[in-house]
Amino acid sequence: MLLFIKTAFLLWTTLNSISGDTVTQTFRFTRNILSLDGTPKSVIVVNNIFPGPVIHVNAGDTLRVRVLNQLNEDESLSIHWHGISQRGSPWFDGTSFVTNCPIIYGSSITYEFLVESTGTFWYHGHVGATRAEGGYGFLIVRNNSSTSLTDDRFIIISDWYHANANDISSGLLSPKFSFPGNGDAVLLNGVGSCSTTISAYSGRDFAFHLINTVFSARFL
Repeated sequence: MLLFIKTAFLLWTTLNSISGDTVTQTFRFTRNILSLDGTPKSVIVVNNIFPGPVIHVNAGDTLRVRVLNQLNEDESLSIHWHGISQRGSPWFDGTSFVTNCPIIYGSSITYEFLVESTGTFWYHGHVGATRAEGGYGFLIVRNNSSTSLTDDRFIIISDWYHANANDISSGLLSPKFSFPGNGDAVLLNGVGSCSTTISAYSGRDFAFHLINTVFSARFL
């Protein structure tokens, strides 16, 4: 019993020794028809952009994000905060049917958790194969002495499928098992079938943030 009390006290003091601001965002998940690689497809966008907005916080901040599910009427939604420990808030991890129930169409949930570690993280949908259709973006966690935001460059590598997420999920769950393969295209920052330029200048320091969002491909 004494060991349990000491452990609980150390956890409480650790969590409360980290204090910062509360960063508040509202994310509206909808669908748009986009031709990211030249082929029109229904894409999950966040606040009408793909990839979704970059979230900037400092270690010790509390992140509060209201997520609205405005996808199709038969689609549920849950957002996983990839790489975030969720110590003290496991119910906001976003792994649907494991740590929480998904958000039904027309509803919303507010995720709120302490961000402890610095680094490059990301958020994405965690229901079925929806991640293969977008709805993801960067979560950048800094310390107060980090370089200016203007020195950052963001790179998202994605595999892209012309098939819809429901068909992909059905194939993966089928007794015959249908593997979706490596996709029909590779997207760089949401763009395929064309060149993408990432600018940098001499005499300045740049931080390149790279995330691999691939659903099933193995090219990175």
